[in-house]
Amino acid sequence: MWTSRWSAFWILGVALSAQQPVPAGEVAAPVWSPEDARLLALHLALPTRWRDEPHMRTHLPGHVYRDGGREFAFFAADEQGLPTMPKAVGDDQPWIAVCWPQMAAAGGAHGILLHSDGLVMICDPGDDRPALSADMFLARGSAGCFGDALRQPGTSASGHLWMWLDQVGVTTTYEIVDEHGKACSDVLMLVGPVGFDAMEQGGIELSGRLPIGIARADATGKVRVRGPLCETARAWLTTPDATIVSSRVRREEVQGRVRLVVPSTARVPRACLANEAAAIATLKSIASAQAQCQASAVIDSNGNGAGEYGFFAELSGGSAVRKDGDGGVGEVVMRPPVLSAAFQKVENGCVRRSGYLFKIWLPGADRAPVGEAATGGAAGVKVSPAPAEVLWCAYAWPADEKSGLRTFFVNQSGDVLTTADGGQPYAGAERAPAPGAAFVQGGSGKLDEKIAANATGGDGLPWNVSHGH
Repeated sequence: MWTSRWSAFWILGVALSAQQPVPAGEVAAPVWSPEDARLLALHLALPTRWRDEPHMRTHLPGHVYRDGGREFAFFAADEQGLPTMPKAVGDDQPWIAVCWPQMAAAGGAHGILLHSDGLVMICDPGDDRPALSADMFLARGSAGCFGDALRQPGTSASGHLWMWLDQVGVTTTYEIVDEHGKACSDVLMLVGPVGFDAMEQGGIELSGRLPIGIARADATGKVRVRGPLCETARAWLTTPDATIVSSRVRREEVQGRVRLVVPSTARVPRACLANEAAAIATLKSIASAQAQCQASAVIDSNGNGAGEYGFFAELSGGSAVRKDGDGGVGEVVMRPPVLSAAFQKVENGCVRRSGYLFKIWLPGADRAPVGEAATGGAAGVKVSPAPAEVLWCAYAWPADEKSGLRTFFVNQSGDVLTTADGGQPYAGAERAPAPGAAFVQGGSGKLDEKIAANATGGDGLPWNVSHGH
């Protein structure tokens, strides 16, 4: 399901090479509309997405995807060398991604053409906006093969003029050093309204109109970012072997130039991204297990025939299920369990897996959240039976500051929410999220409150619906 405006693009990345040289007589850079700026930054971020989630290249749409007055498509060559829209591409298979504005938008709407080797071209379609097809990027007068895609400024078979991105760009230079003032030559920098995770939250705050672009630091730590301007740009940094937490980077002004100081504590091993993906998958498994538990009615502490949700030890068969709402436990054990035996190991009411801590909350008196017993199960925990038939939630947060960047949440709705990368304070058992953290700010903190889906949570932080990334 392609449920997000950006989903079709998060799966298309490959490594971008250096952009083309700027032709003589360049024109003044325009200020791009917020929507165009966002789409361009998403294209530039694709290589990192591809590197971190390479499996996504096997889950392409295979057709034109339409959203928000724009059309998106992914092209490759078929066996005859003609352009086709595949559902998967090989590691070294050339491809082209196209964003095409079908409807005119206030402030302009640009066409964007990204080649798999990193060449970026743009088009101002004017008033002639036919449906997206290969004619948009095939050179006029060519044989119509995939290899005839425009790579130089020129006119396409559809009659539209394409230019190099650099032809409408300006350059801003930044400096990146570590806490000792040593140049960071391994850093890749993205400037734009969204970051490498395709989210607007986070990033390093910049000021003024700045070019949207991506570039790698040179041996002196200088980064020259070139592109069209946008009104609200932020900076994101990454390296081949580590993710850089933006909130831990210090921004300085040195002789009119922005210097970014990256301390060693800001570099988080790239393995934490795998931990995050595992955390999302685990929360989805927990949601599925809860649905099975409730449907089976194995837990029915008030005897009304309606099943209730459970704690980890109950769901995994590690302890008998509760028999009443006063903390009593009977002799019935869930067989077969709906979670693996790995969830039987509960410490301080939490389960640890793949660098993350997980905790389930169930409704107690007046639907206020109550947590699992320290060693697992419901012994001594007063879970209110009727609300437990419809309410529960769970959190997953980094076990330490190096094992993950984000915190995740799920409840009976099935939607997984996430904080911004590095922009949240949760790490370890002593810095766990409160049960109301992901519910709407200003609420009662009870489990029947509205969740903070793409809104500010009870902890004052932004929470967003995760699309599996």
